Amino acid sequence: MLLTRRFWLGIVVSLAFLVLFLWRVDFGDTGRELQGAAYSYFVPAVLCYFLSLAVRSLRWRFLLLHLKPVSVPRLYPVVAIGYMANNMLPVRLGELVRAHFLGEREHLRKASVFSTIAVERVLDGLTLLLFVAVVWPFLPWTGVLRSDEGDLKTAWLVGSIAVAAVFVAAFLSVCLLASSPRLSGGLVRVVPALVPAAVRGRVEELLRLLLDGLGGLRSPGALLAIILLSGPVWLVEGVVYYIMALSFGLDQPFQVVLLVTATSNLATAIPSGIGGIGPFELVAKSTLVAFGVGAEAAAAYAFSVHILALWLPVNVLGLLFLWRENVSLAQVARTAPLERTAEPAAGPGVSAFSGPPGTAPAEERDDR
Repeated sequence: MLLTRRFWLGIVVSLAFLVLFLWRVDFGDTGRELQGAAYSYFVPAVLCYFLSLAVRSLRWRFLLLHLKPVSVPRLYPVVAIGYMANNMLPVRLGELVRAHFLGEREHLRKASVFSTIAVERVLDGLTLLLFVAVVWPFLPWTGVLRSDEGDLKTAWLVGSIAVAAVFVAAFLSVCLLASSPRLSGGLVRVVPALVPAAVRGRVEELLRLLLDGLGGLRSPGALLAIILLSGPVWLVEGVVYYIMALSFGLDQPFQVVLLVTATSNLATAIPSGIGGIGPFELVAKSTLVAFGVGAEAAAAYAFSVHILALWLPVNVLGLLFLWRENVSLAQVARTAPLERTAEPAAGPGVSAFSGPPGTAPAEERDDR
């Protein structure tokens, strides 16, 4: 019932954003913008996006090292399948699908894998906000972003600070939990005491597994690699946006396109329907319009970069990887709930968490 309610709430949110996206847009002019695009640019854009998935896989490898060394070629299909599931299943179930798929494939505890994905998302948000801060002084501000007196509208500044505070607090929290056995141990003692006795043991084990997944943040070398790789992940994706801007003849500098990359992807954090459709398009279009791009050209660009360059290609790639694994999308949709991932996975390489909170098993505490 909860999933059904969340699903329909997401659909309503997406539809509301799509209505705002299409508001006062001339469909005839938008269609002509789509017809006039140089579609030969789409091929390098899609290839560049697939490259960004490889960089993501490399970053994920460092987050997983304390659990098990997994090569980038083995992680890449799982990343593609996860992104495909996020696009085609409601309420961002692709994150659970990715944790479940890798856990089954590599014999890892799925809750611990899920923690590494959560850290990824926090780092993504911080990186995008950093991009906004870096390009901010170099943007060709227009009247949309400044008041009639030439002052920067405070809503932008307040909103940016509020969003940044959330991501910074989240990142500091996971770092503290990863580095402080005392803090993580207290969490394991306090939280289970708040739930009914019948599920207390399962909640405690789940918490231990989630904390185990944060172990990659305890290694200074791995943490540095994870942070340094977060920039290239989004710079490469920013190139995708820039190539698509060239295909539509948008006369905008790279810093504006990078801002569109940041704002449109941050918008997908808004609870919405399948694949973040709605918030992405509206925010991408609004950002471009703020810098003088016509509403119709901005709408055509936002639709194309999201659906044709980002959404469809990774869906096809993910489905091909599923076909290669002889797994159907229906099977993926029936991914086990996270609370059941406290059960051990069979086979070698299982990261069985048996020590104090915030520590890894003796055989896994090394310098990998």
